[in-house]
Amino acid sequence: MFMVSGGFLFVLGSVAVYLLTSSDAEFVTFLQQRGTEDTRTGVEVYFYKDMEGLDWIVGRGMFGAYYSPTMSEGNYRGTIETDYLNMILKGGLIQLVLFLLIFLPAIYKGLFQSRNTLSKAAALWILFWLINTHPSTVQVFALNYLIVWFSVGICYSDTIRNLSEKGLRVYFRS
Repeated sequence: MFMVSGGFLFVLGSVAVYLLTSSDAEFVTFLQQRGTEDTRTGVEVYFYKDMEGLDWIVGRGMFGAYYSPTMSEGNYRGTIETDYLNMILKGGLIQLVLFLLIFLPAIYKGLFQSRNTLSKAAALWILFWLINTHPSTVQVFALNYLIVWFSVGICYSDTIRNLSEKGLRVYFRS
């Protein structure tokens, strides 16, 4: 079984190397062209220009959009891929602050007030999720988002945080 798996991985790797080094691969050419191009700065500048005083505080709502002439239809974008800015677009600084008021204490409790690695791992998951709100859109209803909220629950649970490693093993085996 090990030899078959190794052979499969070797063939798969060889095909991948061939496709990536082949000059005929259209997707590779596209990635090479766009790989070094800054596509975010212009969009963020349009976002900053279009947002006004009250928009920063309460946002523009679930269907809120901002003016961006880079769009082919309508010149308005309903999302911005920098997720902390997307939170501000939809719910303003109020939404962002509320998220931080939930997540930062959870991270602190998980890292510094826990006795087991599950709580520490949950806190790190939340922290990495927060860090990832800068370069990408992470606040979408997906498994990662559910795990973040599950991790928040772990970090706020005194029962789980105070379990020892041995107690945690017993807890999950029963």
